[in-house]
Amino acid sequence: MKKFYSLLLMCFIICILLIGCGDGHNTVILPGNLTPTPSSNKATISGTVYKQDGTVATSGYIVTLIPVSDTSKISSSENYGEKQTTYTNANGHYSLTVSFAGTYLIEAKTPDGLTLLGSQGFTVKLGSSIIINLGLVQGPTGGTGPSGPTGGTGGTGPSGPTGGTGPSGPPGPVYLGALTVTVQDASESKPIGNATVSLIKTGLTGASADLISLDSAGSGTYTFNNLAYGDYEITVEVQGYEKQTRNISITGVETINEIFTLLRLTVLVSIPGGTFQMGGTQQSNELPFHPVTVSPFYIGDHEVTNAEFCAFLNVLGNQLEGSTTIRWFTVSNDDYCGITGSYPFTVKPNYENRPVVYVNWYGSVAYCNWLSTRDGFTPCYGDYSTDGSARRAGFNINNNGYRLPTEAEWEYACKAGSTTDYYWGENYNNPVGSPFNIGNYAWYSGNSGSPFNHHPVKTLLPNNFNLYDMSGNVWENCHDWYASYDPDSATNPTTDPTGPPSGTHIVICGGDFDDAAIYCRSGHRNNALPASRSGTRGFRIVRR
Repeated sequence: MKKFYSLLLMCFIICILLIGCGDGHNTVILPGNLTPTPSSNKATISGTVYKQDGTVATSGYIVTLIPVSDTSKISSSENYGEKQTTYTNANGHYSLTVSFAGTYLIEAKTPDGLTLLGSQGFTVKLGSSIIINLGLVQGPTGGTGPSGPTGGTGGTGPSGPTGGTGPSGPPGPVYLGALTVTVQDASESKPIGNATVSLIKTGLTGASADLISLDSAGSGTYTFNNLAYGDYEITVEVQGYEKQTRNISITGVETINEIFTLLRLTVLVSIPGGTFQMGGTQQSNELPFHPVTVSPFYIGDHEVTNAEFCAFLNVLGNQLEGSTTIRWFTVSNDDYCGITGSYPFTVKPNYENRPVVYVNWYGSVAYCNWLSTRDGFTPCYGDYSTDGSARRAGFNINNNGYRLPTEAEWEYACKAGSTTDYYWGENYNNPVGSPFNIGNYAWYSGNSGSPFNHHPVKTLLPNNFNLYDMSGNVWENCHDWYASYDPDSATNPTTDPTGPPSGTHIVICGGDFDDAAIYCRSGHRNNALPASRSGTRGFRIVRR
């Protein structure tokens, strides 16, 4: 069998050389000591062994890789599926290769092979490159045993010999701790089983992350065993979620449990921009129809949820703004409010993915600025001020941060190219009844239950821009001050309007779960005081 694999390898090499010899430009020559990047059917495990003082363990330390599962795939001709042993080089580094996915244990011992310094269990996914650095603590050497008795003195002759030194005491203990990391979704309170959890022992010169690969069981629990005493940095990363980092200290033989609750990143949909007819025909404040052009922008595909807004409140608190008595958000003891507590705030069970309500205009723009800073963008609104005046005074629509949509942006995104009263292609023509298809797209008084209430976002069909709940569910705060449309606007096209420079009320759009169908039309508009809060009103975000 070994001859067969050797012959196969030789044929493979000859084929590669033949392919590359045509014009001399396709030949790849790898130095004998260079390990190529893992192919899709192999994985590399490498790392550095560190001693207690943070220095590398130098050469000769024994590193052993042991397969824990799927032993039926052990190969008799290659070392890939079976127990492997290698030795650290002069820089304390080791490297191994496997070609079978599964669970493995890697351990390091002293050069004499007698003292286990540390071990780490992990899961291998083929095609991956996994770094396992073992920061080790070896217990103190045992104390010196008592000296032997002094020899007796001879009569008049010379003294007897001094007794020998007694044996050394037993070796001291090895002090090691463990860390269990649980990763869960903030919106749905379920485990996340595909996170990358990295652990760095701070203070180790040159040490990089100890990585645990994907948790194939999907349990969302990741465990680091045999960790040396000291300070560590944990980082959890999952595609589509915020990245979280925190620091811990291991000070004893203990298991530390850390729970990471990750917030889903808001999905922003790219809106191409263009010209549309703004307004409606059923109520006087929707007239006249008038042409408006909007530039390209991004908008959230759903209304901001309780889980998303709760994370903001637990960072900045719930501050007074726009009034000396009114805060950004009201905790209300009813079926509409999904956030409870004062600090820390928590989300009611099954309300994580429902739109946040009881948030006013100032709370909405404060959230936008906080999210901009968190994600590395330039905020669009001014800083906090007690009376709220700095928000609009410092507003800059050209900044790349998050903000509320202008009324024109909101309506353009809602209509999504449609010219009918409702974006799914129907018109409102019966004051008593409802459009036939409204229940497929909007939570309104006809389908939102008894008693009426809002529903989790993204549970009905989206519009042609793939935006959810643009009609019904909850009203949405817009950026603009509210005013009647200019009577001359039908003949005076505008581009990227941001509303009047001042006012007393803000624009709100979309209708809510307790409204009749007429208020859920794409061109319908309403207004509210900027400091007011309601169990039927929330918001969504945009950015350029």
